[in-house]
Amino acid sequence: ITFTGAGAFSSSGALNAAGGIYITGATTLSATGAWTANAALDVQASGNISTGSLSTITVNTGLVKLNSTGGTVTVGASLQAPGPITLIGGTVTANANVIATEAGQNILMKSRGTISLADNVTVQTAGGSAATIVFWTSSTGTAGYYMDINNRVCINTQGSCNTPANTGGADIIIGGGSSGTTAPTGPVIGGANTSVQLGTGAVGVKKIYSAGGDISIKGTSVGGGHGMHISSGIDADSGVGAITLEGQTNATNGSGIYLCWVRSQGGCNFTSSKTSGTAISMSGTATGGTSNGGWPGGINGDNAGAGYVSNIKADGGGDIQMTGSSVWWDMILTNLNVFATTGDIYYNAGNDGILFAHQGPQVTGGATSADSSADVFITGDIYYDDGSANTFNTTGTVTITPSSDSFATTYADVGSNTVFNGVTGFTWGKETNTSPITFSMLPNIAGPIDIRAGNITLNKGLVSTGASSGILVKIKGTIATAAGTNTTTGATSFSTAGGPITFWAGSDGSGNIDIANLNKFDSNSAGTTGGGDITFGGNTTAAAGNANKPVGPVVAPSGIAVELGSSLTQNNGVQIYADGGALYIGGKTASTSASGVEYFPGLTINAGTVEIYGETATATTVNNTASGVFAAAYSTRNDSVSGTITATDSFMQPTDAISITGKSGSDYSLMLGNQSATNLVATG
Repeated sequence: ITFTGAGAFSSSGALNAAGGIYITGATTLSATGAWTANAALDVQASGNISTGSLSTITVNTGLVKLNSTGGTVTVGASLQAPGPITLIGGTVTANANVIATEAGQNILMKSRGTISLADNVTVQTAGGSAATIVFWTSSTGTAGYYMDINNRVCINTQGSCNTPANTGGADIIIGGGSSGTTAPTGPVIGGANTSVQLGTGAVGVKKIYSAGGDISIKGTSVGGGHGMHISSGIDADSGVGAITLEGQTNATNGSGIYLCWVRSQGGCNFTSSKTSGTAISMSGTATGGTSNGGWPGGINGDNAGAGYVSNIKADGGGDIQMTGSSVWWDMILTNLNVFATTGDIYYNAGNDGILFAHQGPQVTGGATSADSSADVFITGDIYYDDGSANTFNTTGTVTITPSSDSFATTYADVGSNTVFNGVTGFTWGKETNTSPITFSMLPNIAGPIDIRAGNITLNKGLVSTGASSGILVKIKGTIATAAGTNTTTGATSFSTAGGPITFWAGSDGSGNIDIANLNKFDSNSAGTTGGGDITFGGNTTAAAGNANKPVGPVVAPSGIAVELGSSLTQNNGVQIYADGGALYIGGKTASTSASGVEYFPGLTINAGTVEIYGETATATTVNNTASGVFAAAYSTRNDSVSGTITATDSFMQPTDAISITGKSGSDYSLMLGNQSATNLVATG
């Protein structure tokens, strides 16, 4: 059946064609009843095309094409055809289902403006790699339009809205702009509105299933709104395909990607089983607003306080890339699980950093450490664990570095909310980092620990349980620790299982090491293999053949260079157990009234060999309070032992098991028994 003419087309009642239905030249189209065609439905009009009053549209063997060259296209009746299905108009609106039933046939909605899907609509193809679903907005390149997907919508290329499949589907693409052939290469180009709206937050799951095809959603808002606004209840699953979300805005209070709006209605889930490469990529940019207005974020996760958790999960071996840029926080993450089984996880931020666990817990890696071997890389000038737990569950490593040379100086305290489970390596900072940091957490790592900063305060200690794995704290300035509460379970503990412990201060040329009371250093915590070397030193030069160990003493511009303890109480001393490893303590000060190395009563050392070097300025003239190596004095004579230094290595020939060297302008280069005794014991 063919209709041609230049006027408005309308019909009522049933329209049945043994072949196809072809309508050309109409200015507008409207109809009632049910249409059935065996071959095809092809409508070409210069004005609006609306099927809103039809009860159904059924095409048995061919394509459907509704093309309005100057008006809008509205699908108001359920449209089912073998496919392909093409809807082209100034705007395209689906108020009813659009379903292609033949495998390998695609659906294209192409609009010069906006595309909208109403509540409870299904857009579906029947599988096969060519059975793509494409939503193409702003096809002339004109900004100011958007993609609006409402609630309880299902978009799938697997022939069903039931359980998502891993394979057999095709790509799902939401984008816009004038570039592209069969699909847009650019983003939806929004104006004052949010560019891509996925749901309004009402109850009901929004499903996007591509069954092995890729899911790509891109949106840019120019003048207002978010780049992408994702409400709660979204369930996106690409099977072995990839998921890519890109959102950008210049709105004053807008976010590039606003994730899981209306927190009371459920979580947001994104799952890819891609086996290699990047499985899930989310990239958000917010360039508008101010540094403290409206909480704009590159990626802004808002699922707090309602008991719901969102999941970004790569369960096939692929990587996850989370990238944010903003004038406030690059990423704000709340009640979010970012899980990868064997692929790696990347948080990529810039100068404004990442706010983790903002109003609810954040978990990276897996539900437990047994579920993930992901290496986690966090890049950004601010790392801040806010009011809830920020947990890393993985047997991989965790690396946190600034995107610039140094971290920002704001939020310079990593609190006890940061928790490591199963992690086999931890790195903080990089060689260029000059910013200070306080660790109020206790990193308990089954592998090496490497920390680099300007100055550092370690309030809880550092623990490495990996066999022969070391602890390196390399600081441009001062290393300080907090006091423990007792000599055993309450000690501030720094321990390895046979690996070295190195405190390298003043790596830029000057610094101090200040070890508080009731600190314990143990490089043989497992008690089986012998201890690693323990070093307290500094300056700019590394030891020959070991870039992670200083060759000499820390050089202090003033004050004590290395201070071990701070109390004259006998049982508050510092304990250092290298258990067969070599111990080096070296400090040199430019002060004329302070010591190179000073230790307080209760010092206990047990190592294979012991070398202590202390030096003061040559102009030092105070005789009883400063020397190269100085034992802090009781106010009156005390015959108790204030320190015990034991060396246990055996030697075939005479050599120095214990070497204590002091240089000073004072009369006393060494003061080892100042109102009390120091025991030196060489058992080998």
